[in-house]
Amino acid sequence: MIRIKVFAALISAFAPLIFALHVAAADQAPAFEHCELEGTAGNARRYAQCATFTRPESPAAEDSRQIELTVARMKASAAKTADDAVLIINGGPGGASIELLTDYWPIFSNMGRERDVLAMDQRGTGLSSRLDCQELNDTTPASGSEQQIEDAVMQCLEGLDADPRYYTTSMAVEDIEALRQALGYQQLTIYGVSYGTRVALHYLRRYPANTRALIIDGVVPPGTALGAPVVENSQQTLDSLFSRCSADSFCQENFGDLNETLEKVRRQLEETGPIRAHLRHPITGEPTHQDITYEHLAAVVRFMLYSPETAAIIPVLLDRAATDNDYTPVAAQSILTLEQLSDSLASGMHNSVVCTEDAPKFDLSASRRRALDETYLSASMVDTLEQICEVWPQGYLHEDLLEPVVADTPVLVLSGEFDPITPPAWGEAVLPGLSNSRHLIAPGQGHGVVVRGCLPRLAGNFVDDLDLAAIDASCLDNLAPFPFFIDTLGPRP
Repeated sequence: MIRIKVFAALISAFAPLIFALHVAAADQAPAFEHCELEGTAGNARRYAQCATFTRPESPAAEDSRQIELTVARMKASAAKTADDAVLIINGGPGGASIELLTDYWPIFSNMGRERDVLAMDQRGTGLSSRLDCQELNDTTPASGSEQQIEDAVMQCLEGLDADPRYYTTSMAVEDIEALRQALGYQQLTIYGVSYGTRVALHYLRRYPANTRALIIDGVVPPGTALGAPVVENSQQTLDSLFSRCSADSFCQENFGDLNETLEKVRRQLEETGPIRAHLRHPITGEPTHQDITYEHLAAVVRFMLYSPETAAIIPVLLDRAATDNDYTPVAAQSILTLEQLSDSLASGMHNSVVCTEDAPKFDLSASRRRALDETYLSASMVDTLEQICEVWPQGYLHEDLLEPVVADTPVLVLSGEFDPITPPAWGEAVLPGLSNSRHLIAPGQGHGVVVRGCLPRLAGNFVDDLDLAAIDASCLDNLAPFPFFIDTLGPRP
């Protein structure tokens, strides 16, 4: 069976490892030096302070090998600074936090007026002993048979210079606490996005006295398995997009019934097989070609739904394919998506997290599988995740990782109205246990909204005073979905 490209995993045959780990206060403080940070794909550069932080790979073995984690620090801008710090945690799982800090420093600088802002690449990501699996990155929708996927997983595991059982959320929060102790900060205010919200919430659960506050953006509720819900949430967001097009006279007049258009393109690709598109490479500009399957198209749609700007292009892409048999825009987006994910996501670490934390809760009944097959992504993505985790080992797991978090720590919860993976309902789901929390929903927005509209200012003010009641969220009313594109050049004037 042809599969959508793999960046996650579910269900392993190995029992999880459950240990009690005690963080020693004697971790040597990292020695910071001036450095230049590079953002995603080299698109942003910032001057900062950087250091390496040495940690044991295994929490149980006295003779564990040591791994190096990379830490970046932006010093507070105020003359008098607080004795606590802000920590930035990226999502994925598998994304590099230092890249996130670099890309969005103008946003995060609002949190660094009186406090140092830190980012530590989680073990297995970025500059922290990254676990990459090029074999899995090369498993494309056109080449990913079941046997090829299994072979790619085995080749990856054999080639790793690491024990993948120790690259999980439970290990990450121990690393964070060890860093806090080593640097001497009294507390941490943590911003986490997407999977980073799981890390942030677990740190709060484990170290409530050391947590000053949280900002969790695009929330993954504890105990929610990232399998079938990803497919279901994405379908709901696509349905909302198509409904908005139907209600928009311009979009309806130009693109008609997008459900019918998508089905027409699906039938065409499944009946004729891959369609070759010739184009200029969207990054290098060199002549290239891409063989487009339906799985390519589905992956493009999935990731374009993450942002309102790219979601607004989807009607044009589908119409061009259905009406003109022109798959060049789909091919360009496919190349961009696959290359960017391969560069930014450490697929080995991603599998270590998901196979340990999500796989044991992954249960797909026959009726639910039939429902997934009615979605544009179908159940094939989940099938691939299952297959990977039949081989990938489960790892180090705190027994309470998946339990609800109960705390009175100030928590600002952020969601995008049209988030295709962590919808507002997931933000609502964590509120009952967080007695000192507030949920802000950004109208018309997608995944990860702290960068949108007035939210950078609101988040910065919250970090300064922790006054949830004082947040005037009326400015969010200025946010809205991005207007639909006329063509690939942009929306109507």
